[in-house]
Amino acid sequence: EWKLQAACRGEPVQIFYDPGYLELAKSFCDGCPLRRPCHIAARRGNEYGVWAGKVWNILPDEEAA
Repeated sequence: EWKLQAACRGEPVQIFYDPGYLELAKSFCDGCPLRRPCHIAARRGNEYGVWAGKVWNILPDEEAA
């Protein structure tokens, strides 16, 4: 599976969904050779959080704001 080769592999998953860590999470995507499959996965799965260096949809903490 492509995720096993991603630059973010092994990082705490929470940083990709926590608004306080968006810039850190996006930094793992810089130079990652798997941005394209990550982008496709985010679009297909209607994901939220940081995927392929972008913030997708509304993060859960932002819904209450």
